[in-house]
Amino acid sequence: MSTEATAGAIYKRLLTYLGPQKWYFLLSIIGFAMFAASAPALAHLMGVVEETLNEPTQENIFLLVSALFAVYLFRGIGTFLGKYFTALVGREIVHALRTQLFNRMLRLPSQYYDNESSGRVISRVIFDVEQVNGASTKALTTVVQEGLTVTLLMGYLIWLDYTLTAIFLVVIPVIGGLVSLASKFFRRYSRRIQKSMGQVTQVTNESISGYREVRTYDATSVEEQRFLKASNENRKQVMKFALTNAINVPLSQQVIATGLGVMIYLMFQRVASGTMDAGEFLQFIT
Repeated sequence: MSTEATAGAIYKRLLTYLGPQKWYFLLSIIGFAMFAASAPALAHLMGVVEETLNEPTQENIFLLVSALFAVYLFRGIGTFLGKYFTALVGREIVHALRTQLFNRMLRLPSQYYDNESSGRVISRVIFDVEQVNGASTKALTTVVQEGLTVTLLMGYLIWLDYTLTAIFLVVIPVIGGLVSLASKFFRRYSRRIQKSMGQVTQVTNESISGYREVRTYDATSVEEQRFLKASNENRKQVMKFALTNAINVPLSQQVIATGLGVMIYLMFQRVASGTMDAGEFLQFIT
């Protein structure tokens, strides 16, 4: 089974835990949709700003300020609904997973514990389940909030000028390739981080629970070296993850900046030729 298929199967399984939380989940979706809808609204207001500058009457200023206040109030309500209810759903999933995992582990045969370190077992209950929560809530935010934001903004761009939008769309496959490549490294290092965290937990648990034996046999330095090795491995894997992320983000931004630079050049050509006014320029660039 491929990594992608496995990831898809995992998220489908996670969706089965949403049943009792479906109304909270729906509220979070509504919140994300509200946040996404505010993005093109704010972009459109930039054109209104330009119009108000050209005709700064009290009525126009009041309408602009009122519209800005209303959009940010709408956005704020959406942000609250999305963040709070996503966190609520995430914690309920963690609670259900952690309880189910613990109950299952109590019924496993003794052979399982003979072949598995206690640290790794504890790490599964404490660390791995928490990672599932982080991955699921981030995935929900990315797919729903960011997905809707991109979709609505893209629709607004096409409505403003479909030819300029088509030029910017050229960079999307390049960005997609970079994200796909980085995701493979992220998954690989995430698995290694989980494994190394289990080793840190195991050494810590064994040293603390057996501290009398450690002192009796003068094994303090041995335990220090064991912990140093486990902690150092965890540090290396975390830094590999951080390095991949640190390279991926600016590289993707540079690709976007290239497409944006070409687009801005063409927009200024249109402004110079009179086919695009200042308000449309501000709306599009925003």
